[in-house]
Amino acid sequence: DGKEEWRRNLMDRFRQEIIVNEPVFLSEVLFNSSDSSMELAITSSGDAHFIQHLNEVRASVEKRSGVVSDVRNIQGGLFTFQVDFEPTQFFLPSAYDQSSPYEQWESQKPIGHQTVFQLEMEDKDDPEDLVMAEFGDAVKKILSKLQKTDIDDVELHEFNGVGDGFLLIGLWSGGTVTVLWDGNIHVDLNIFTYTENETAHLG
Repeated sequence: DGKEEWRRNLMDRFRQEIIVNEPVFLSEVLFNSSDSSMELAITSSGDAHFIQHLNEVRASVEKRSGVVSDVRNIQGGLFTFQVDFEPTQFFLPSAYDQSSPYEQWESQKPIGHQTVFQLEMEDKDDPEDLVMAEFGDAVKKILSKLQKTDIDDVELHEFNGVGDGFLLIGLWSGGTVTVLWDGNIHVDLNIFTYTENETAHLG
């Protein structure tokens, strides 16, 4: 509720202006029932395990009252500055169990593959040699490497009425290709396909 915003700001001022260094926390928790809701703002200082304690309190309130809690926001304070700090131990990545992150990485399923090329002309004296027809042919050659279907299935859109350069967009069922010329010496080429194929993108 916008009318209650001043209450949140008041609680946050304790964190920002009075107790600024960790461990200090500001939390906003919403408790919902079938017919009502209540927002609880908590500013805590000195409790390094505040989040654990907050979760314990939430679970206790839910068990006793039947309401459902929703943590909307948690913010911490500034790191405590330690003069001439010298760590007593050093840990390398090999000291940690990396199996779970690796399994998560391997389980990811990419939904697309994007490659961006940024090109510049060697001959900077005559950028007008870049013509849209040549770029149109170049886009079609790129598309022919990216898909096995007939090249005529591609929609090619040309835009040359804005600024000094032009924009070419190739659309087909397998992805998109865009070519953007700035009217001078710089060209951006953006290739996106729904299948991951590094060889085709760099071919």
